[in-house]
Amino acid sequence: MNLFEKLSDIIYLLKYKFGVKKYYFNDGSERKFILDNYSEFVKNGLNEDDYLKLINNLDENSVKTIQKILERIKISISSDEKKIPLFDLDETMALKHVKHDFIKKIKHRPDGTYSYKNYILPINHFEIGVLYYDYMINFFNDLPVLKNRSIIDIGGFIGDSALVFRKYSDAPLYIFEPGKQSYELLQKTLKLNNLTNVVTERYALGDKECMVSICGDGDACASINQSGNDIKQITLDSYVKEHNINVGLIKSDIEGYEKYMLLGAKETILTQKPKLLISIYHNYEQFFGIKPMLEEWGYRKFKVIKSVDGAILIGTVLLCEP
Repeated sequence: MNLFEKLSDIIYLLKYKFGVKKYYFNDGSERKFILDNYSEFVKNGLNEDDYLKLINNLDENSVKTIQKILERIKISISSDEKKIPLFDLDETMALKHVKHDFIKKIKHRPDGTYSYKNYILPINHFEIGVLYYDYMINFFNDLPVLKNRSIIDIGGFIGDSALVFRKYSDAPLYIFEPGKQSYELLQKTLKLNNLTNVVTERYALGDKECMVSICGDGDACASINQSGNDIKQITLDSYVKEHNINVGLIKSDIEGYEKYMLLGAKETILTQKPKLLISIYHNYEQFFGIKPMLEEWGYRKFKVIKSVDGAILIGTVLLCEP
């Protein structure tokens, strides 16, 4: 950090001390997302049994993260204010650095693509949690064990997460993305960044082999509807067996379909015991239910991480190790 950056931080600190806060915008899409997907919590409040199961075996920081998320959800849904000063000093400073070190450094290239540092994407869609925070992968223990084991990226979207994961493993990287437009952009991302030893599949992953439908695509991730005939769904267990994959990490961000994917990956998880990086924010059942299920499968080390990106819930991930 140079002198100018240090002075800038001091000014931010003084502003915070004198009451200049970083606001959460409570009239955005996240509030609607919470009302739509956390209706049980919104109507009935916190179920104590669900909460106790979730925080069991969690470290102190993870428990604090969960408490902060739940408290901020309550504040958001009970307030009519469009701007709420939710963020503490550390978060205020982190958001400052996100703006100056990430958002302002995204460049529009002459060929129409976009870049941040050495990362190039075909569209201007740079997620803070993925490319600035390295998908929180550094919160895992013993990362060198991934070097010779494959990473399974489920819900690869446009390939942004692949740019991060490629740094941690030399083994084949397997990416599953069922959305047609996202899959096409994923191919462009791989080509733009010269990523090799990558296998891409346009399958949905679930608890059984069948046909499913895809809802939404394009600039947003596709979600899966079990009634439909758009695309083939397979299980990760069958794919891993067929291709004899040594799995080191499974990452999943598939719009709330994680439970079905995990049920279809149970044998792989039980036998190979990979690290798991699972998005848990998409709905109430997922937020409170995924971790206890994996606990029953023998996982004992968990962390709940929410990157500092201006949101209060979206982007929350569960890190699991056996």
